[in-house]
Amino acid sequence: MAHAIMISDAVYKELTTLKRPGESYSKVIHKFIHPQKSKKNFMDFAGSWSFMSEKETKEMETVVKKVRKNWRKVPLKW
Repeated sequence: MAHAIMISDAVYKELTTLKRPGESYSKVIHKFIHPQKSKKNFMDFAGSWSFMSEKETKEMETVVKKVRKNWRKVPLKW
């Protein structure tokens, strides 16, 4: 059953920026009410990059290793 609710123009604009193509406003609101249900399991991403060639995969791996190596070498300035 659907229900009509009133929201401000500002909230509507924010919801619109969060909404993905084809996603309903109800789904956007639901993700905020139940954030644990919208979290994906690591295995949900298995095979997501299968379109990449072996060369591209190796290049990506090299970049990731470089980023990890240099992570937080610069002290944070609070």
